[in-house]
Amino acid sequence: MIHSVSEIDKASILDDMIRYLEELEARVEELESCKNLVEYTARPRRSELEMAEKTSDNYENMKFENGKKVWIKKRKASFIYETEPELNVMVTEDVLPTDVKVSMREKEVLIEMKCAYREYILLDIMDEINNLHLDVHSVQSSSIDGILTASLKSKFRGAAVASAGMIKQALWKVGSN
Repeated sequence: MIHSVSEIDKASILDDMIRYLEELEARVEELESCKNLVEYTARPRRSELEMAEKTSDNYENMKFENGKKVWIKKRKASFIYETEPELNVMVTEDVLPTDVKVSMREKEVLIEMKCAYREYILLDIMDEINNLHLDVHSVQSSSIDGILTASLKSKFRGAAVASAGMIKQALWKVGSN
């Protein structure tokens, strides 16, 4: 059977449209992952000045006990740091923020990552990728001046497919630890 030119044109137009929609879908997933990452990191933090004021020995607070006002002193900062470990982290200007880029095309995933180097970080990255049901078939990595730069090409294993946002967030956590 001989196809007319218009049928071939329609088929190529449909193919182009499908590819374009897949690219848009990947872009939407990438933007959603960035949005989720911003929402995750945008939670308010206490300022150092506020923490120092609230945890100093001179800062007193009133407490009601049996209907009477009782003055109590707040805990010292060292006690708070012991009970709230996330406040113990000091960020300096020299620390490189973790940067993760995820590109998806059908079942193929390209991950580009840049973060501070630490012992076994590449192993931790590979473990997390495995947990996301991805099989890595190509890894390029280098570590210069304490900065790990990695490029990983992988494919989804089975029917389970994680979004670009999920992959980005999981690897961001690994790189930030």
